[in-house]
Amino acid sequence: MAAPLAIHPLGLYRRRAVPLRQAFLLILSGVLGALGATADPPPVAPRPGAVYQLAPGDTLRDLATRCLGGAEYLPELMAYNHIVNPLLVADGTFIAIPGEERAAALAAIAAAQAACQEARDAAAMTYALAEAEAAAVALASANLARNRAAYADARAAAQTALEKALLAKRLADERAPVQEGGLLTAVFGEVRIAPPGGTPAVRAAAGDAVPVGAAVVTGADSRAEVALADGSVVQVLPNSRLDLTHYLRDRRDNRRESALGVTAGAILGKIRPRGTRESTYKVHTREVTIGIRGTDLRVDAGRDEVVRLAVLTGQAEYQARKTTLTVPTNHGTFGQGDGAPADPIALLPPPDIVSPAGTDMTTAHQCYAFAWDAIPSPRFAAFHFELALDAAFITTVEDVLTRAWQHRTKPLADGEYYWRIASVDSKGLEGRARGGKLTVRRQLEVAFAAERPPLVRGDVWVIGPGNRIEAVPTTADTSVVRMEADVGGETSWTFWEPKARFGFPNAGEFSLHVFGTDALGVRGPRVGQKVIVDLTPPLATARLAQAQAGPDGTARVEVILEARDSAGIARLEYRLQGHVLPYTGPFLVPAARLRQLSYQAEDGVGNATAWITPPAAP
Repeated sequence: MAAPLAIHPLGLYRRRAVPLRQAFLLILSGVLGALGATADPPPVAPRPGAVYQLAPGDTLRDLATRCLGGAEYLPELMAYNHIVNPLLVADGTFIAIPGEERAAALAAIAAAQAACQEARDAAAMTYALAEAEAAAVALASANLARNRAAYADARAAAQTALEKALLAKRLADERAPVQEGGLLTAVFGEVRIAPPGGTPAVRAAAGDAVPVGAAVVTGADSRAEVALADGSVVQVLPNSRLDLTHYLRDRRDNRRESALGVTAGAILGKIRPRGTRESTYKVHTREVTIGIRGTDLRVDAGRDEVVRLAVLTGQAEYQARKTTLTVPTNHGTFGQGDGAPADPIALLPPPDIVSPAGTDMTTAHQCYAFAWDAIPSPRFAAFHFELALDAAFITTVEDVLTRAWQHRTKPLADGEYYWRIASVDSKGLEGRARGGKLTVRRQLEVAFAAERPPLVRGDVWVIGPGNRIEAVPTTADTSVVRMEADVGGETSWTFWEPKARFGFPNAGEFSLHVFGTDALGVRGPRVGQKVIVDLTPPLATARLAQAQAGPDGTARVEVILEARDSAGIARLEYRLQGHVLPYTGPFLVPAARLRQLSYQAEDGVGNATAWITPPAAP
């Protein structure tokens, strides 16, 4: 009969020591070990799936530690071997070690545990609570089944836990608030992005992402446009800094918490209306917080430590020193540092435009002259005129503050331009702008013209004395600002106006060439004209017939005038008794008055004879 079992402090169960021979042998082995004898090696753990026979001194706890990985797996080992009462386990008992089925269950449980941890990291306990709790329950069931050595049940429960955890994570990812960055949609000049974490700013380009925590920094004469996740658009003006401080969206109900920072310079913002009542949108300067509710606004924190807020449309709240001031549409306010803001002030309207007459103008004038009416307000300080290549006014061509009622642009190349003008009051608050589109189309065509119509012979003009030739633009709306001309390719002139004039003191044949030049130095087509200067008057003669007596007995002479010239005869006339009459054919003159008769001819280019007195009558 087997000896009774007793509780042992180093193992769960141990048989009582009985035979004296065995005790002697144990003492002897200890002595030999102390004398340097080699002890037996530690027992080797049985392989998974093997069957192990308990040897004297073995305990189930030790076997669970060696085979299953820890003493905590003792209940599992007992369940696997259907051991209900460990007091009945004796030396020599065969113990089965779980094999592949346990390994598969453990792998499934490990995968489920990893998925559950990922779900917890994704805040599934907040945003997918039901699914996360179902995953936890299934994982607990898997561990209980493993503890019972019900490995098939453990695998099934672990698979359920895995599926529930993956679903919980996916739902949490879809529902949990997310920080949404912006996108640089336009860049002009020196623009940099300062990444989050204080790393050095890098040169920016259109299309670059602006993550939350980053800042957009513009240099002098530079601008940038940032499109934000909710559809809002912010323009960063020159010498400014915009921080994308916070842009959180709760994907369960689209509630947003948005915050921008303007620590230098100014911004123009078109902020979309809040999607929910709980959503917030704020712009922070160093001392002031501005709450926004679907607003077009201008925030300026870059001059003389004064924060200026102009609400073009919508509404905003100016908060400083626990003072909150509501600013309605078309009003503005300002405050020194963190001081209380001034009461809302109505923004000045834009001026009425005199030139151009409409909002859409096409012209060849490269230095276009804009003109507008004055603003009859004692608060008026200046007009703000802007000209840009894009409707968002990012790629600016001119940005001018002026008190004048007009502005002439610098020379503009061919293209489409957008302009706007706003009024600025004495507090620096800028109101709404009025503007339009200006299209410049270069026109450099020029042509020749004569003061008096020339005689045209093919491609040659024949002119007479005093007739000047001019080269002028073909249209009144022209880009020509000066003319370059030459005669015969040798003598050249520059006319510092859109007109070239040629005079000819001498007769001869001349070859004229001219081209127009615009304000940017671009030359137009070169045109030419051949000119013959004729300074020879026509040949004019008078023939007198024999004097004959008239009915009253007075002697009369018949006069016949003739004139010839290669340029043709434009005029042939005679003068008698102070009267000048055109010659239309032979006429009779009293012989006594013949000495008072004279005649003159002019050719087709203006050469005229002197007044000629005919010879005496035959």
